[in-house]
Amino acid sequence: MLVQVTRVLSGSSSGSTAQTLLLLPLAGMAGSGKTTLIQRLHSHLHAQKRPPYIINMDPAVTHVPYNANIDIRDTVR
Repeated sequence: MLVQVTRVLSGSSSGSTAQTLLLLPLAGMAGSGKTTLIQRLHSHLHAQKRPPYIINMDPAVTHVPYNANIDIRDTVR
């Protein structure tokens, strides 16, 4: 399910502006292709000059083929 979030940014010289964010929560069984999907979305969005903000919430994964902005493995040992 794709979730659209709009937030209002205030304090700009022209008043407030709205920013729309798209969130894609992704869950699935092991081996179902979650990492492959995120890797391809990551590549596609970078090619479109719209770099994504990725959060890896899987502490058991040993390697992710993209840079996650936040990685749960950094806090769980």
